[in-house]
Amino acid sequence: MVTHDLALDRRILHEAESLTASGYEVLIANPEGVRSFPLVQEQREDLMGVAPLPPRSPIAEAVRIGSRVVRALGLRPSWFRGLVQRHLGPVEYYYTPLLAPVLRDLRAEIFVAHDLPTLPATLAAAARCGGVPVVYDSHELFPEQGYPPAEAAYWARLEARHIGRAAAVMTVNRSIAEEMAKRYQIRMPAILRNCTPRLAPRSTTGELHERLGLPPGTSVALFQGRLEHHTRVETLVRAWALLGDLPLHLVLVGGGSLTEEMAALVVQLGLAGRVHLHPHVPQAELASLTACASVGLIPYQPTCLNNRLCTPNKLFEYIAAEVPVISTDLPEIRRIVAAYGVGVLGTTGTPEEVAALVRRYAAELADDPALPSRSARAAEELDWSREARVLLQTFEGLAIGRAT
Repeated sequence: MVTHDLALDRRILHEAESLTASGYEVLIANPEGVRSFPLVQEQREDLMGVAPLPPRSPIAEAVRIGSRVVRALGLRPSWFRGLVQRHLGPVEYYYTPLLAPVLRDLRAEIFVAHDLPTLPATLAAAARCGGVPVVYDSHELFPEQGYPPAEAAYWARLEARHIGRAAAVMTVNRSIAEEMAKRYQIRMPAILRNCTPRLAPRSTTGELHERLGLPPGTSVALFQGRLEHHTRVETLVRAWALLGDLPLHLVLVGGGSLTEEMAALVVQLGLAGRVHLHPHVPQAELASLTACASVGLIPYQPTCLNNRLCTPNKLFEYIAAEVPVISTDLPEIRRIVAAYGVGVLGTTGTPEEVAALVRRYAAELADDPALPSRSARAAEELDWSREARVLLQTFEGLAIGRAT
């Protein structure tokens, strides 16, 4: 498995676990090197620090050193990588030189390219192994993430040039699969949703309440994710200033560049007793906090095609914990939330719209006696153990094809 990120994506981790359980030996490669799966806990959170390493290109070595300096200064490596990409170019001058030295001597029977930036280098590595199959696992509609037009066109050309060389293509939902099939004239990609293993049902007396000093039974609306402008956290905070009559606390779990600004806004609006900021926690720890919520928030905006067609991780994490959802009405989120009856959908562009949607939830769902059974059914049917069958069938098909 090849990824361009230093930190492990939850999707990659789940795939690796399922393949290992089915008898595959899994290696995970990123610009820092190659690791065998399973990983120790520290490596699960941040796949880095691999030694010995194959020879590096000068660009890869410079980026590696720069990333370590940036981390030592307390800055986010993604900021540095973004700066380098803007000056060196997306793939030919950035990702491929980072990955090529790591993949040069790697041997495998099947390669998996996780997202578009890894695809050219992964195809080259597979060719060196005698043309073994490559699975292209597209985590999103990559060219349609709101890039400037020239960069979006670059990514679209790159995907069009290479996607037909993959032996199999997987992606995260039906709408993105249909768009990719139509756009590139390929067979419909396999749909492998970002489901997560089912959690214990939600608890009103759990760890989240203890950490925040909330009385047991306090109703909590949870937002999990980075506190950044694009995640719309300011809209959520301002909405809570309009909901003073509802006994529902807002909890934002996850750090980010807006942490201090949001903390100041909470004080400014007089919400210190009802809106709470919790720092970022590791993925494994986040699950137990999610299970304490009464409802989960997804205020995504359709600012680009990829956002409009998204099924974010938090959607499945809420469902796995049997937590109902308040979300922007987007096609793929509607496909799940409306089908199971586990949330309310609407517009969330302004604080007033968010507040109105929260009131709808309180009126329609908060005390719905049938909601727990619907939530349990959704958690059972959207469990990763079921979804992983798509992954295993894809790999088995490649193995059979290669044997014949």
